[in-house]
Amino acid sequence: MTEKVTVGAPGNSIPPFDRMLRAVASAERMGFDAIWWSDHWMGWFPDGVWDPERFDIATRHSSPHVYLDAMVAIAAAAMRTESVRLGTAVSDPIRRHPVALAAEALSLQHASHGRFILGLGAGEGENIEPYGLPFEKPVGRLEETLELIRLLWSTHEPITFSGDHFRLQDAVLGLEAPPEGVPPIWVAAHGKRMLGITGRLADGWMPMTVAPDVYRERLDVIRNAQRDAGRSDDAVTPGLWSYTVVAETRAEAERIITHPLLRGLTFLLAKERFEKYGGPHPIEKIRYGLMDYVPTRITADEWFRGADLVPFELLDEFFLWGTPDDIVEKTLRYVDAGCRHPIWWNVSFLTDLGRTRSSFRLLGEALSELRRKLEVPAA
Repeated sequence: MTEKVTVGAPGNSIPPFDRMLRAVASAERMGFDAIWWSDHWMGWFPDGVWDPERFDIATRHSSPHVYLDAMVAIAAAAMRTESVRLGTAVSDPIRRHPVALAAEALSLQHASHGRFILGLGAGEGENIEPYGLPFEKPVGRLEETLELIRLLWSTHEPITFSGDHFRLQDAVLGLEAPPEGVPPIWVAAHGKRMLGITGRLADGWMPMTVAPDVYRERLDVIRNAQRDAGRSDDAVTPGLWSYTVVAETRAEAERIITHPLLRGLTFLLAKERFEKYGGPHPIEKIRYGLMDYVPTRITADEWFRGADLVPFELLDEFFLWGTPDDIVEKTLRYVDAGCRHPIWWNVSFLTDLGRTRSSFRLLGEALSELRRKLEVPAA
């Protein structure tokens, strides 16, 4: 094929810091093209669920809400790597002001010698609402942020910007980009308006996993927005952020994705995804998934009752799962739908830390096989 397909992996966001750096170096040696860090204050799991007697992962830390700051982690990772891209998956313009994002991104572009990717989204309820931050019109806020960052990066002269969400008067960002240029901006978009914004203003697209036919339809919306904005057809790199479960056998992978801890990750989806399979959202109070999901307001009983209600068909669609051959085959379906940067977010070991090393080894095998089938030389 003519268009290069690159593959991303998750950056470890949990202390100790040295272990995070070793994992980054290992991912680069394995041949992953990019490493992405979550930018979170709060984790996905309720405290009541985080029981070391139930789940192995809870033995590592006493809280499910342990996250290194993404920008700090990436700055350190830039010092320990040479070629792999480093990005956020994703930051938002509510906790980080657009000027701060613009300055941080340029700083990390310098630190990494042009390898940074600024991943942005409209914001997630768990990281916004509990902390008393404004969460009105988040899509408009993101659109304005993209425009403002582009403006700040375009000049070192004082600027004036008057929008619905941000106002700058005689403001300046004097930091210049390195010789490699400004970093690309990728957007986590799902709804029609967000897809249009991505097509007009972004350099990459990073949605959570949807069915391949839905992926193709949403990519068409982005391509149409590109053309309407006078941009080239390749202006936006289509990515895909997938919770990935890999095991030696398909049966073992199925046991992992049907575990209550992983079943509960589907609570991040909007109620329409559950209604597609004939039922309501398992957590009645959640309508919009990421936008109104706040784990500290969900009891353990609610979680486990809800986990039992998640249909297998949705698990099958939500996770990229199976043997290394399955991972490759399923990834190729998205490549056929237009994806050029699948991100294999490995969660195979959440229920058993003993799977950590073997799951990454199996993903390494899948990466080699995917490259062989795509006839793309290893990084």
